[in-house]
Amino acid sequence: MDDKISPVNATPASIEKAAPAVPVVAVKPTTPVSTASTSGKPATPSNSATPTDVAPAQIEYADFAKLAFRVGVILTAERIEGATKLLKLTVEVGGEKRTLGAGIAESYAPEELVGRKVIVLTNLKPRVIRGVESQGMVLAADNGDKAVLLTVDAPSGAKIK
Repeated sequence: MDDKISPVNATPASIEKAAPAVPVVAVKPTTPVSTASTSGKPATPSNSATPTDVAPAQIEYADFAKLAFRVGVILTAERIEGATKLLKLTVEVGGEKRTLGAGIAESYAPEELVGRKVIVLTNLKPRVIRGVESQGMVLAADNGDKAVLLTVDAPSGAKIK
C-alpha cells in the first residue's frame, strides 16, 4: 500500500502522522539586525518583520469559512479625486460588476491594472470611501513600501479555497 497521503485518501489521523511539506520554525524576535551595509550606506530591509509586528488573534475555522473569496477581472481603474492612496476599480466577478475602493494608488498606475485577475473578498458589507461605495475588497500583500496585488490564473468568479 502507498504511504503517500493525498487529498483523496487523507484522514484526520493520517494528516496528523504526515511530516509537514515545509519545516515550521518558531522564531522569537531578538535584537534588531545591524543596518550597516558594505557600501557604507545604511541598509534598509524591505521584507523583514520587526519586533513591533504582532500577529492578530487566532480565529476559529468557522469564522474563516464565512469569508467568500472569488476571482475578479479588473475592467477599469481610476484615481479618486482628492485621494492620494485610493483607486476606484470596476471588477467583474463571475458576470457581476462591482465597484471597489482600493488603497493601491501609490503602488500602481490605473492603466496597468486593467485585465488583471485578482482575488476579491465578495461578502464584505459595502462601505462608502471618499464618496465611492466599495462592494468588496481586493487582496494585496504589504511589501513594506509597496502594495502587491495577489493575482491568479483562474476564470472570473472562481471560488478561492
